[in-house]
Amino acid sequence: RSYTIKFDKPVQQEVVTDELKKVFNGEAPVIKKVGGANQLNITTAYKIEETGKNIDSLVERALFTGLKNHLPENLTYTEFDSKYKQSSQTVLPTISDDLKSGAAKATIFAIIVICLYIFIRFRDWRYSLGTIFSLLHDVF
Repeated sequence: RSYTIKFDKPVQQEVVTDELKKVFNGEAPVIKKVGGANQLNITTAYKIEETGKNIDSLVERALFTGLKNHLPENLTYTEFDSKYKQSSQTVLPTISDDLKSGAAKATIFAIIVICLYIFIRFRDWRYSLGTIFSLLHDVF
């Protein structure tokens, strides 16, 4: 889950990370500055394995609770959601699995094409096999 939050004044990333870590049960979010010093992109894996209708809203409420020290006093969750939360994105585990399988298929296809090219170019299958082993050796 990734959220872009805009604050009224500049905030320090380290302080926000520590405060959100407490709210997210010890899981430290990844925080990046977006635009100016008063806008942050917060990415968290908090409750990412859980599914259900209310999970996104639970995570957003935890985010709101963790950011209260940097928001105006007496700010409600509804006001936070409409005024301060600029955007939110969720990548589900099924999408992540699709990306992994697509990457594996693309890698295997690339290895086959490399082997085929080397075989055609040098007319000896041992060169293509040696090339693949040397590439794997460099990777691992």
